[in-house]
Amino acid sequence: MAPSLLPGAAGGDRIFERGAGGTCFALTTLFTEVLGRLGHSSYPVLCDAPNRVDQHCALVVPFNEVPHLIDPGYLLYEPVPLLAGTHGHVAVVAAGDS
Repeated sequence: MAPSLLPGAAGGDRIFERGAGGTCFALTTLFTEVLGRLGHSSYPVLCDAPNRVDQHCALVVPFNEVPHLIDPGYLLYEPVPLLAGTHGHVAVVAAGDS
């Protein structure tokens, strides 16, 4: 099970005190917990935002052996397959390719 990032949880307060936490961290933690209780594996990932490195949090869930990004903090309406290309309004590119 992923470590909790919620305020008040062990270590969670540090994230919020340092300004690295917010709605995306709380929602990702919630989704990770819910998916785990439903029997699905997932793990949180840090994401870059425009002009900010590692300032966003989402989670990766494998579906049919393909990792998918689920981003409740950015309100993506469906899982995005982490395969190079455009999926709906989301473009997936390798790190360093922009």
